[in-house]
Amino acid sequence: DASTLLSEFEENEDPANAKYLDKVIEVQGEVTSVTSDSTKGQSISLGGGSSISGINCEMLKPVPVKENDVVKIRGICAGKTIDVVLTRCVKIN
Repeated sequence: DASTLLSEFEENEDPANAKYLDKVIEVQGEVTSVTSDSTKGQSISLGGGSSISGINCEMLKPVPVKENDVVKIRGICAGKTIDVVLTRCVKIN
């Protein structure tokens, strides 16, 4: 789930990168925000139990979700900046 993925990156980023970077992964979590713009498209943020970080999912196409929904998303892990970033994401539930 989202909190497990996030905690692995927060505890030790190097092994987490070795395990997840550039790999297709699925993550389930609670939507904390949904943003859209004309250049990046829709991004869905999933909470991971940390007030600072979360998981930012860059969607391939917009999906109907709202804050507090629990969703499962599949995407390619691009590593961690402030948030763990997943690209080319699709909603799978």
